Amino acid sequence: MSPKFVQCSYDKVDVIGSTLINSPVNLGLCICFTKAKYAPNAPSGGAYAISFDFVADGELKWVYPNEEARDEDYNRILEGVLNS
Repeated sequence: MSPKFVQCSYDKVDVIGSTLINSPVNLGLCICFTKAKYAPNAPSGGAYAISFDFVADGELKWVYPNEEARDEDYNRILEGVLNS
């Protein structure tokens, strides 16, 4: 599959006392992506995320300030994959 890069709608997010950077993802190397949580065991319950799993046993998460923002990006990626 040829490279198809997607960018998170949030370049960085402050979560649980840290600033996390959301890097672009090459969907050409991605075997699946799912709705997830970042640090689900944190006292706050963690943050909403999209988790990407890659061919070479790697994982990357995009982290969001709220569920609605995460779901908008998830749906945008899903529509792009289905329409490509």
